[in-house]
Amino acid sequence: MKRIFLILTAFILIFSFSSCSTGISQEEYEAVVDELDDVSDELDDVNEELDDVINERDTLLNKVEILEATPEPTATPEPTPVPPRFSKDAVISQLSVVECKYINSIKTTWLFLVIKNNSEFDLDISVNLRAYDSEGNITGAKTNSEEAFESNTEIALSFMLDDDPSSIEYDIQADEESYYECVVSDLSYESSSASRKEIVSLTNNGEEAAEFVQGTILFFNGDSLVGHTTRYFTDDDNEIKPGKTITNELKCYKDYDSFQIFFTGRR
Repeated sequence: MKRIFLILTAFILIFSFSSCSTGISQEEYEAVVDELDDVSDELDDVNEELDDVINERDTLLNKVEILEATPEPTATPEPTPVPPRFSKDAVISQLSVVECKYINSIKTTWLFLVIKNNSEFDLDISVNLRAYDSEGNITGAKTNSEEAFESNTEIALSFMLDDDPSSIEYDIQADEESYYECVVSDLSYESSSASRKEIVSLTNNGEEAAEFVQGTILFFNGDSLVGHTTRYFTDDDNEIKPGKTITNELKCYKDYDSFQIFFTGRR
């Protein structure tokens, strides 16, 4: 900009002198005129750039005003998950039941219902069982129950009958467990086979004591149930303390080639 003002000043002076004197040549005069044209063109460019800057400033000011006038967006709270609703009929329909039985050496019939809790609820369950002979006469009625039946675990409910039934019927009732905490998922076991017995070591992997832990083992020869044993895995306080292991022998009085073991307990 200084250069433009100096050239303009020089031109004014020369033009003034040319008005009062004839000492300036035509070539000098034309050179000054050309320089003035260049300066005029440069001044036009500067004015255009200045207009662009002003327009950009106005645009930015408008954006700032819009942003200042726009309220801060409020965070949408995440919806609170709704717990599933307990339905007795729905839960009972999700239980799978396998029946098995054997007759021991004193002619007592032991019948087991192996029940798997496929629902997402921990349950307090009870079963009323009725036994019938071949003519349809009722020969026995038994009830068994289990508390703190944990979701996605199995239990084996036992029924001791005087006679070998031709058929059975049973009704299952289930309520959502509301009093006890389940512990079975905190337990793990190792088993070693010996002469007609399994030596089972049960460990509490949880952070709290598990109470009244009981193991029921079913012994099979092929597909046939041939025996069972039930034992408590607890200390003098009727507990398995956190991190502790309790070992028991579970015997079978007949030859077997496989077994299934089921645990119950509570906290």
